[in-house]
Amino acid sequence: MQAIFMSAFLPYIVIFSMGMGMIQGGLSLTSYLGPRFLLPMMALAVLIATLNSGGSNLTAIGISLERENFDYLKVLPFDLKQYIHLKFWQLFAVQSILPLTLLLITSLVSGMHPVTFLGMVIVWALISLMWSSWGYYRDYKHLVTNWSNVTELMSRDNNMVKTLLAIALILGMLIVITLLFFISNVLAPLVIYVIVALVLAGLAVLSYIVHKHYMKKLNEELAVFY
Repeated sequence: MQAIFMSAFLPYIVIFSMGMGMIQGGLSLTSYLGPRFLLPMMALAVLIATLNSGGSNLTAIGISLERENFDYLKVLPFDLKQYIHLKFWQLFAVQSILPLTLLLITSLVSGMHPVTFLGMVIVWALISLMWSSWGYYRDYKHLVTNWSNVTELMSRDNNMVKTLLAIALILGMLIVITLLFFISNVLAPLVIYVIVALVLAGLAVLSYIVHKHYMKKLNEELAVFY
């Protein structure tokens, strides 16, 4: 469970480090947390959601958590697909509690505008749903039912590669976020809000497509048991 907690806290370690650097440099954080800077803050939400849900989370080990019980579930006279789908949403809801609580606390401490916070929550939920859907299907494809502890499940992948990818992602997204801050200073507020609306609509559609895609593939895998 340590890996799950670490994935929730890691983004905020990075954020607070950046925030302290800005404060020591004489910058006011509050002025950069208003609706005018929704684009870079939404990009920050993408980074947070990816670090929260792109690797170590409950949905990424959700099916394997059944252990040997999954073999019994496959032969029971009930709708296995419905059970698996319901479990996904339950795990997604549970694993979202801590990250969203941390995001709320961060927004309150930093004096973030409510509109900015709402935009970040929406983006976080959409990105997290995509990563969680991918991870849930991937867990089934790499199903392990004879594990001895959760750490064993979490270490199925190459941790060194995951660490390098996380570092590259953080550096890349920080560059994107910085550029978006500069762009937001130049664009008219109306243009920014139109772009924000288009981005949110695009992410909503993409999230729906990705979730349906992986659930459909999972259904096809489970169909052999009927």
